[in-house]
Amino acid sequence: MTRPGVTAPRSPGPPLIFAAIGLVFVAAAPVKAANSQEWTTAPEYEIGGEPAAGATLRHLGQVRVSRDGSRVYVIERHRYVSAVGRGPRVTVWSPDGSLLVEIGPEDEIRHLGVSLGIRPAPTGFSTRHASLFAHFSHDGLLLETVEHPQPDVDGVSVLAVLDDGTFIGLTRVPRPSVRLGWARAEPDTDDHLLHVLQTEDGWKWDTIADLDRRNLVMGVRAIGESSPIPTDHFAGQPFSDTDLFYLDPDSGLVGIVTRNKAPGEVDLNEISIRGDTTWQRHLELPSVPIPAEVLHEAVEGVVESVLSDPAAPGDALARLPLDTLRRMVRDALHRPSHQPPVTRAIATVSGEVWLRSAEHSDTMVAWYSLPRGNVTDPPRRIRLPVWFRLSDVTDTHVWGIRTHEDGAAQVLGRRLIPTAR
Repeated sequence: MTRPGVTAPRSPGPPLIFAAIGLVFVAAAPVKAANSQEWTTAPEYEIGGEPAAGATLRHLGQVRVSRDGSRVYVIERHRYVSAVGRGPRVTVWSPDGSLLVEIGPEDEIRHLGVSLGIRPAPTGFSTRHASLFAHFSHDGLLLETVEHPQPDVDGVSVLAVLDDGTFIGLTRVPRPSVRLGWARAEPDTDDHLLHVLQTEDGWKWDTIADLDRRNLVMGVRAIGESSPIPTDHFAGQPFSDTDLFYLDPDSGLVGIVTRNKAPGEVDLNEISIRGDTTWQRHLELPSVPIPAEVLHEAVEGVVESVLSDPAAPGDALARLPLDTLRRMVRDALHRPSHQPPVTRAIATVSGEVWLRSAEHSDTMVAWYSLPRGNVTDPPRRIRLPVWFRLSDVTDTHVWGIRTHEDGAAQVLGRRLIPTAR
């Protein structure tokens, strides 16, 4: 395999033009979940085999699928390789489980580092790494690498590369203490999605959209602590209702999912890299209260994380009576009246946005899908197993991951089936 040299990002060309999506915003009437079309799924494809010591796939990071469903792209975060040790692996499969491409830690591209993301492309596929993107041919030949800004140096985390060599990025996430306002007068309540490009004067970026990040993290502060930056415990808010986002690098669009509205209400907005709103929908999903037992489990989960911290034996929090610690955790929790109506948002290769709702049982969870750009049709409501981690969707199948306790995993393709009402 040849190793092309690292190339600098292409100079920004003329503004991108996306003919398929106009810049005239059309408002849409609210969509009620009661009007949803009901769908379910049935198992059809399996890649990886049954969990065992020699399982084909382990510790999966991401799965994507080509638009026609003929190629399945997989990232493994860590994999045991007898001659080399443990390292990442990128593979491409046919739906029936035939291995088409394998790029492992023993290959000459290991200098690229761990793959953080993967995306199909017309000429093959691309992978995202800590400091660059790598473009591969369909048979796994490294064609080109494109450097991008690095969070610690440039203050921006790059998430996707566009066809013109510019990027979509996110402002570097502040420390939890900054988020909560303990290290400054005001909390840092916004993140910013950015259009990033390289100029003669260095990396530059413009804000595409702001993300409301209130209620993202919580901090449990020791009694009597006077430091401006708390030294005790931080955690994610279990019932966070901050904005979600998704990306469509092929069209140069970002999607914002606003969910801190009235119970069950969700707003979707898609925005071009120039800041133009191209699509908007308002959904009214079933509102799901937070049961007392769920609230109790959330509190106990944070308490357990405090006590299991390696520094806990000498930690002021860990020395508190349990009832006092539980009360402090409850006081630090963001407790809306209802569960956030959406917990994940995915832009799929089928041209839809899929939203994981708060509606679930012990075995099934409800997802809603909307054709992106459509302002009239009701969503589909699809019931999926709770253990199924949805990754991508074609016109006929949902693709996702099932992971077992030992790290063994399968990539599963389940056929979409409409349900008679």
